[in-house]
Amino acid sequence: MKKFLVLAIVFSSLMSCDSNRVFESNTRVEDGSWKISDVPIFDVVISDTTSKMQAFINVRHTAYYQFANLWVFIKTTDPDGLVERDTLECLFAEKDGMWIGSGLGDLFDTQTYWKRMKFDKAGSYSFEIEQAMRFGKESKINALPGIEDVGLRIEKMEQDEI
Repeated sequence: MKKFLVLAIVFSSLMSCDSNRVFESNTRVEDGSWKISDVPIFDVVISDTTSKMQAFINVRHTAYYQFANLWVFIKTTDPDGLVERDTLECLFAEKDGMWIGSGLGDLFDTQTYWKRMKFDKAGSYSFEIEQAMRFGKESKINALPGIEDVGLRIEKMEQDEI
């Protein structure tokens, strides 16, 4: 618990000086095991329809996570109710097994680039992130132990990135 508190304080202090951030929120995964049925939803109010933005998926996992990657489905619903779906692979480890994310102890934070976007309509957008790791009909795995948090980050792009 002490390690988590230290990480939260460090993470919060780093985020407080982040002028490009439009939205960032992370949801704790119950019992550190992400079930297929658990789908975090992030509601984002967008007022800026002129800036180009980019989005990232945040994942905090432990060193005990048994895979080198994570597949997710992302469902976006715009203010008019139009739905768009994407599939994204989040890489957590190099081929030699070394974890990619920044970490402290046995916790690792990975931020995976999702896509560039421009919001054409002001209003409330909904983003649902579903874990998409499937192991076949015979598999009894329906949860991913070692996934602690899942989140979404949307930021304005710098002029030189456009």
